[in-house]
Amino acid sequence: MKIGPVKELLETIYELQREDTEPPEVATVRMKLNEKITRNFSKTELKSLIESLKVFVPGFISIEGEKIGIQDRPDKVLEVVNSAINIVPNELQQMYLEAFLHENRIPSD
Repeated sequence: MKIGPVKELLETIYELQREDTEPPEVATVRMKLNEKITRNFSKTELKSLIESLKVFVPGFISIEGEKIGIQDRPDKVLEVVNSAINIVPNELQQMYLEAFLHENRIPSD
């Protein structure tokens, strides 16, 4: 069982933000991400992963309609994700991870 490609997703969003004055859209992020990970991530799967991260680390990831953004460098957002995991009580951490893993499963090849 694998979870969604969080690091690659954050890097893709960040790269697209730096290349343009407009925030990247879900479809563009999806295309670039699929090129990086050589998998066809659906738009629904991508939005689900973004929404999960948005809840887990509020203020660092945004999605408004089709526009996506991150408010810091990918490595900093990943640090916050790791810190958030470490401060959540074990019981809640396990429940979240199970829900996150279930919601964002990627089929094995």
